[in-house]
Amino acid sequence: MTTFPRRQYLSGVILVSINLVPLIGVIFLNWNIFSLLLLYWLENIVIGLYNILKIYKINGFKNGTQTALFFTLHYGFFIFLHGIFIIMLFASFLATSGAEVVSSPFLIKWSSSKEFVSSVGSVLVAFILLIFSHGLSCYINFFKGNEYKKVSINRLFFRPYKRILLTDLAILLGGTIIVFLRPSLWSLALFVILKLFLDLFSHISEHSIQDK
Repeated sequence: MTTFPRRQYLSGVILVSINLVPLIGVIFLNWNIFSLLLLYWLENIVIGLYNILKIYKINGFKNGTQTALFFTLHYGFFIFLHGIFIIMLFASFLATSGAEVVSSPFLIKWSSSKEFVSSVGSVLVAFILLIFSHGLSCYINFFKGNEYKKVSINRLFFRPYKRILLTDLAILLGGTIIVFLRPSLWSLALFVILKLFLDLFSHISEHSIQDK
């Protein structure tokens, strides 16, 4: 039977609360598809950084450095390609959301610097909250909850990739919703809610404890 300790409920509540910030951004701050995709891509960096801390916790500083370096290069290249994939997938919608895609899907220019600063600025605030959320979850579950004693270094190495695949699933499903409903408050809100549920599923799966 799978049990859910109090610490997991606490970190789960924090995760849901922080993931409601993009929903607030869509409803009240006029966030567009670019704002959401930027935030979700930046979240991958946060997950990777905390995974490096976990690697050092399990392997120690001396033995963990080589593994952490390899993970940084491998994961860094992976999320770079992931970012390109997202921009190519949503290039047309980025153009309708205030950004103009020029010469290639990878180059984006905004109609005004004020619009760019406003959009990116609010996303960075949400990004800081994500750093706090993932950090607290890391401390509560991995360090204080002694998960580092139960997970192998090989399993830990590939954990972030599974999270990215779930993010891709949310993006693909959310993109399908946006294609049919067109970029609007409701389609973006559904995108955020879908991402929230997949994040919660990933969180529960990652931190569940199987009773022996």
